[in-house]
Amino acid sequence: MPLTIPPDATAAALAHPQIEEFRQGPFAACWTDDALARDPPIVLECQHGLIIDSLTQALHYWHRHRTRFGHPRRVRALQPTDPLHPARLVSVLDDASPSRQRFLARQRQQLPAPEQLSLPLDAASDPHLHEG
Repeated sequence: MPLTIPPDATAAALAHPQIEEFRQGPFAACWTDDALARDPPIVLECQHGLIIDSLTQALHYWHRHRTRFGHPRRVRALQPTDPLHPARLVSVLDDASPSRQRFLARQRQQLPAPEQLSLPLDAASDPHLHEG
């Protein structure tokens, strides 16, 4: 399946609720009608997540991180609930993706279990806390 820009991508971008805010901000030149018609933001759906940006930038990012996202499945137009950033690519990993699972496992290893945390009951039991 070819990865091409959907015909309704420009109209979907113009209808996105955050685009009007971006047109008033410091990156307004990126969000003009001409810029959106030339290179509209799209959603690249991959096996393990989404990449949201222009098709060129999304494919470039996917190429650098293809083991994290898996195979690209399709390109679709923006939906009103898709997250956007005025100047940066947005990537979202599925909760079940192997890369996200490894990240969560590393976080669990770094954080002590709640029962291992010992919290002082009052200032008298903690030498670092004192009234003064």
